[in-house]
Amino acid sequence: MKLDINDYDLPDTASYIVGVKEKSSKAGVLEDLVGQFDWRPQYEYSTMSMFSGFLSPEQVTWLLSDERIAYVECDGFVKVAKKQLSQQEAADKELRR
Repeated sequence: MKLDINDYDLPDTASYIVGVKEKSSKAGVLEDLVGQFDWRPQYEYSTMSMFSGFLSPEQVTWLLSDERIAYVECDGFVKVAKKQLSQQEAADKELRR
């Protein structure tokens, strides 16, 4: 199930596993994370197209918008709360569909 990240409040930081579609793209993704956020993974899986570490909601959003990324999943228990939209926000969201 894929969630619309804009519908949920994520924790300020949490541990995530990130899967890259092609192993050959992983180094470029990690370089871009350093350049964009000065971020480095806690663990880089050497034989797989994955890495893990603590990410902010902004970093998760950035990764999910990158076409090289296959998935971003929380590494452990996750608690998210669906946002309560104002009437204007709900109307705007409906127009975007």
